[in-house]
Amino acid sequence: MMILFRRILFCLLWLLLPVSWAAESGWLRSPANAHASIRLRADTAATGATRRLREVKLE
Repeated sequence: MMILFRRILFCLLWLLLPVSWAAESGWLRSPANAHASIRLRADTAATGATRRLREVKLE
């Protein structure tokens, strides 16, 4: 029974591995401006205020 459980767990992990590879990186690129990328994120502080974080990457 334990061997069957291990095999099922291994198969599930093996099948879900490509999902982690396909995760969105969060970088937005404009077709008209291919040398710049922007990533937007939100962070909630303990006080309840939401901060917007913006990163810009130039290539």
